Amino acid sequence: MSDRKARKPSVADVNKENAKNNIIRKKNLLEAWANNGIPYVPIQNTNQNKSIGELEYFPRSIRQFNFWDGSANSTQIRSGFPAISRNANDTLRSHPSLKNLVELVLDGLIARETLQQNQSKPIRIKKIRDSLAIEKKLRGIAEAELINVRKQQTEERRKYNDDKAASNSQIVELKKMVSELQRQNIDAVQEISGLKSRLMKVAPLKKV
Repeated sequence: MSDRKARKPSVADVNKENAKNNIIRKKNLLEAWANNGIPYVPIQNTNQNKSIGELEYFPRSIRQFNFWDGSANSTQIRSGFPAISRNANDTLRSHPSLKNLVELVLDGLIARETLQQNQSKPIRIKKIRDSLAIEKKLRGIAEAELINVRKQQTEERRKYNDDKAASNSQIVELKKMVSELQRQNIDAVQEISGLKSRLMKVAPLKKV
């Protein structure tokens, strides 16, 4: 078994993986909003005695994304959140592909917000343009996701090939060791046989 397989992840490795997964959860949640629509927060309008709505809070920049932990959102929507928390800017910067996806998702959210705000307006051409804009943003996100998946597959394939090469190298080394031990065993057997032969010749002389 190689040292890589035998070594357990360190606390630092686990913390790094947890931090990355937190960013992915935040990105996935916002991406769902960009694709399906930003939720509305129900607000009671006391003057008209009816419920109206405003859009849920969402981060508009990388800095806001890093600080976003759901605390600025309504209780109703936050109750359905996965576990998310703030993340360090350095953590996001250490994953360039993921950072690029986050930037695309934030752009998509802003386009989605414009579309949703104009849905109640009767300007048809404006709504069509907004729809085309959000579709373009969403295609960009999907294409970036595909590129990221392909990069991950390439990295996993490279890692597999490295592990396989290391394993094959160890097998070759073990075969060499076995061959050497077998040769030493043959030499030892021959040496023991020679010693026994000499002892048989010496024994009669001692009796004389």
